[in-house]
Formats: sequence, C-alpha cells, structure tokens
Amino acid sequence: MKLPKTMVLKGNNGQEDTTDYYLCVLNSHDGSSALKVLVSPVRIVCANTQRAAMARAKSSFSIRHTGGAHGAIAEARNALGLAWRYMDEFEAQAAALYAQPMEQDEMRRFAKALVKADDPSATTTARNNRQQTANSIVKLFVSSPTASNIAGTRWAAYNAVTEYFDHYLPVRGAKTNSAASMTRALRAITPGSGIDTTKLEAFRLLQTL
Repeated sequence: MKLPKTMVLKGNNGQEDTTDYYLCVLNSHDGSSALKVLVSPVRIVCANTQRAAMARAKSSFSIRHTGGAHGAIAEARNALGLAWRYMDEFEAQAAALYAQPMEQDEMRRFAKALVKADDPSATTTARNNRQQTANSIVKLFVSSPTASNIAGTRWAAYNAVTEYFDHYLPVRGAKTNSAASMTRALRAITPGSGIDTTKLEAFRLLQTL
C-alpha cells in the first residue's frame, strides 16, 4: 500500500533521488500467526527495497488476531503512528549518509566486512564466493547507472548493497529469471530473512565504520 509520503534528496548532478514509502502486510490465513506490517521504503529509480534499524522507531510490528474489531482498529492506529515516526527518522539518517563522501577503497573495505569475506572460520570456497559478492557490490557502487546522481557517497554505498541483493543475488533452484525475481522480492519484504538482516547490517556499518 503506497503511502502519501516521499523522501527526496538532491543529487550531485542536480537531479532528485526519490524514495517512496509503502506498508507491506503479511498474514497467515489460518490465524496461526500474527498479522505483520512493515514500512518498506523503495527507491523507485531501480525499485530496490530499503531496510534500516532505527533506535527510536520500529519499521515492522505485529497485530494479534483478536475477536474484537475495536481492539484491532486501535492496534492499527498505533501501528500507523509508528510507521510515520520510522519514516521521519529514516529520512534524517539517509540524508546523513548522503552527506558523507566515500572513496572506493573505503567501499571495498565496507563490502568485505559486510559479507565477511575474510572470515578465517569459513572454507576457501565460501571466502571466494563472498569476495565475488563484495566485488559485485563495489562494481554497482562505481558504475550502476541508477546511482549516478548520488555517486561517491555512503548513501550510494547502501544502495549498491540493496540493488545487488534485490536484483542480482543468485537464487538457487530458480529455473527462470521471473522465478528468481519473485524469490528476491519475497525476501526483501520478509522481516528476519537473511537478506533483511544483511541490509540492516549494511546500514549500521555505514554509520559506524
């Protein structure tokens, strides 16, 4: 569900970098789990889904299945209030990342740290695969046509991560490109998935490294 709020950053080339906000609702139709709602900022230039952990605002929440409509309405109103607070904080922190330049050497170190390419406990094959992932993320940071107006910033670094996982990450067992795209899309809006966790970690690292 598209929300009537948009985040706009002024790009380096004078163009606007736009992110829209959506509410995604996930539900089990047998009542076995709570209805889950999450705020999903989507950078529309390449439809990559942003996820970030905020100290004072949640990006996802659950609503219990109850028999009373009044209780459900009250919880929904509370959830929407949380959503607006999350969007305000996300915009402030995104703008802070955009204001910070990032060199390619910094980007290489960040990408390797994010995917744990140098983890001594991993096998040689695993480390090589992780390094290939890091290289792919750096390549998007350097040359993605969707990030030309935010190039050389920490915001561009974060978007290189989300673009890779939303559009290029290999999907095991997928027989067609559409099947792979569907799997990536579901991962992008599933709280607690491996991809979701990696995006959260990317946002955290870019604020602290």
